[in-house]
Amino acid sequence: MIDDDLKHCPFCGSRGATAIGSKNESYYYYILCVNQHCHVKTRRYHSRMEAKDSWNRRTPSYIERGKGE
Repeated sequence: MIDDDLKHCPFCGSRGATAIGSKNESYYYYILCVNQHCHVKTRRYHSRMEAKDSWNRRTPSYIERGKGE
């Protein structure tokens, strides 16, 4: 889900989007860059607001850059 209140990706400038995942019947939230070649995302959070705050803060320890999953 693309949120208007998310800042653009600090690496490529694309939009950020909220993603929801689940593991062992628990849900988690994270923000990822919508550019499929960028692979930037936050870590997992218990709430959507925590994930959004992390993305918008731009603290390097909260945003990781990988090679995809």
